[in-house]
Amino acid sequence: MAKGNLLTCRVCGKQYKGCKYCEANQGVFHWRNFACSEECARKYINDTIAYREKQNKKTIKVERKVEKQTVETNTDIKKKINNVETATTSDTKKAVKKDEVSNDETSKNTEI
Repeated sequence: MAKGNLLTCRVCGKQYKGCKYCEANQGVFHWRNFACSEECARKYINDTIAYREKQNKKTIKVERKVEKQTVETNTDIKKKINNVETATTSDTKKAVKKDEVSNDETSKNTEI
């Protein structure tokens, strides 16, 4: 067994002789490229799937948090816009009333 042809199992760390076909076809998925036995290959694949699912759940959780913050921000912006519109409307009404009162007083002063 040539030393240059030994691979290290990603699960148990044991060194094993690689499959010539698997080594020649690196672009194709073969369990012999990363594990010394089918048992180690199953464990590696199951652990990888579990890790990816956990990462996906974290990603989904973060995405939901961002969506929630965006919705809250949009709601806050809408409330602020409504407050400004309400304040502007009430200020306009007050200004109109003041003008009416000023006009009434002015007309009373000129009538006397």
